[in-house]
Amino acid sequence: MSDTQEQYQILEIPPQLYDKLTGWCHLPSAPKNSTTAQEWTELLSTQEFTGVVLNDTSNNLIGLLRAFSAFPYENKLDAAIRAIKSFSITLKGPSKHDDQQRAVFGDLPGALAKGICRMTSLQAICLNLGAFTVEDGQKLFNGIIIGQSGLIWPKMHSIRVRGRHVQPAGIMSRCSEFNLKALDLDEWVFSRGFIKTIAVETLKSLRLYFDKDRMLDSESSNMTFPSLDPMTWGKLSRLGPKTAFIGILGEVKLSKLTRFAFHFDCRRFSPRVIRIDLGIPNPTSRPLEPHEIKQWHSMRIKYLMEVQTLQEVCIFINSSLAFTGIRNSDETVTVKHRKFNDETDQTRFPLGLLNE
Repeated sequence: MSDTQEQYQILEIPPQLYDKLTGWCHLPSAPKNSTTAQEWTELLSTQEFTGVVLNDTSNNLIGLLRAFSAFPYENKLDAAIRAIKSFSITLKGPSKHDDQQRAVFGDLPGALAKGICRMTSLQAICLNLGAFTVEDGQKLFNGIIIGQSGLIWPKMHSIRVRGRHVQPAGIMSRCSEFNLKALDLDEWVFSRGFIKTIAVETLKSLRLYFDKDRMLDSESSNMTFPSLDPMTWGKLSRLGPKTAFIGILGEVKLSKLTRFAFHFDCRRFSPRVIRIDLGIPNPTSRPLEPHEIKQWHSMRIKYLMEVQTLQEVCIFINSSLAFTGIRNSDETVTVKHRKFNDETDQTRFPLGLLNE
């Protein structure tokens, strides 16, 4: 269960109405005087809800999002949409049942930008848009930035983004820097999104995400994630792990984080390089032993936790395995090997956005 579903009362759209709304992707605009529009207005004005969760194909999502941005002068509808506190969207792959013969008006990035920009009371947003292209990401960014002025989401405290080409900096720039507390981004420490976090006075929790396991999926095989980016690893390999972590530390020092998680697979370096970093005499190139891997992570986690504000640091090897460092009451740091599975609390750091 996601943070969104855990904390908020989710809008329930009856199946028949849901199907009618998805059909709006085939219309140039939402039909104001239709029976569907009346049902939609009545639903939003009578049902008690604070969160919206959408999980569908691109075409269907366009229709649904068009419904959330339609009829701005319908007072009851407008008030209900502006009161939404949490929004989560997941883009699924195209369905074999999609009607390819009928024209779809508009595109998902544009519809998404219009929809979320109307939800001015948002406190938490989760965008699972792994299939977005560079062009899609730019369209979403432009839809949020161009034609909008000032803050859109002054109460936003949590942002999660999945999708290498989604630009979280656009969303962050429309939030108050005094309210953002938790970010979970497909970014790296020198990215535009990360650089914007430095100015956020209240930010406490940050996860820089990529799931190496996704690279095994055919749909994701052409996607580039920060820790797999050839340019990133080319630089790191030339610099060596010690210099790489000096760079990470330098960036983190500029923030006021208490919890920091990121993905960094030391196996990208040769075993000999890791042993040199550990200061082992006569380092060899034979495979690393489990105790050497733990020793290296312990050393690097403790190095990062020289930043006194940090209470917890988590380095993921992959989506289900990590080394976590916790600061004790006596200021010492304990590092443990931690496994994650479906039973792990998905709402708590480092998998979720909640801290307490």
